[in-house]
Amino acid sequence: MRAYAAQLRQSAEIVATTGSAMLRTADNLTYQGPAGDGFRTRMQWWRGEITGAAQALNEAADALVRSAGEVEAARAEEARRQRAEQEQQTEATRRASANADGQS
Repeated sequence: MRAYAAQLRQSAEIVATTGSAMLRTADNLTYQGPAGDGFRTRMQWWRGEITGAAQALNEAADALVRSAGEVEAARAEEARRQRAEQEQQTEATRRASANADGQS
């Protein structure tokens, strides 16, 4: 899960970096008139879309990291529970053996 989160973060970085480069290039173009205004409006819309996509990827990565932590904690708790249960069984077996030896 953590590896997938890292891949999502890397994808978010690529999207953001590529989008920024594309938009910088577009900002340097000198279109005039209604076509230029329309172009700049579309580029502003794309800026929002690209930023939103990168943010969504980062949020998904954050959720995966949180989930990975929850899974790891649950596994650790289950391992502790199993160890405690095994220790109880071992102790019960030891007591039963000691009682059997005492009755002989």
